[in-house]
Amino acid sequence: MKQKHLDMYMRIVEAVALTSEAGRLKVGAIAVRDGKILAEGFNGLPKGMVGSCEDENNNTRTEVTHAEDNLLRKLTRSTESSVGADVVCSHACCYPCSIKLVDAGIVKFYYKHDYRSTEGLEYLKRNGVEVIKLC
Repeated sequence: MKQKHLDMYMRIVEAVALTSEAGRLKVGAIAVRDGKILAEGFNGLPKGMVGSCEDENNNTRTEVTHAEDNLLRKLTRSTESSVGADVVCSHACCYPCSIKLVDAGIVKFYYKHDYRSTEGLEYLKRNGVEVIKLC
C-alpha cells in the first residue's frame, strides 16, 4: 500500500476512534481491500448498552468490544468478505483480537501506537499476517 494512502487511512482511523465513548483510550480500525474501505470499528459497548466504556473505578468494562472485533462484526452483517483484506488500526491489537483477525483471513495489519502487550502482534506474525508499524 502506498504511503499516501496509509496516511489517509490512518487519518480516517483516528476520526473513527473519536466516536468511541471510551474515556481513557479511543481506538479505531478499518478493513481495506483493493483501495476500498470495507468496514470500520471503534472500541465501545455492544448495541443496546449505554454509558461509558469504563466502570466507576475507571477500569474497562468487560462488555467493551474492541475496534478490530467491532469491524469484523460489521463485516459479518455485510456482503463483503474480510478474506485478503488489510486492517489499519490506531493501536496494536490484543491477543484475543489477533486470533479473530487471523481467522477472518486478514493479510496485513498496520498500526500506529503500541499496546501494553506484544502477544497479539506476535500471534499475527506467527500465523502469516504481515505486521507494519506506522510512524
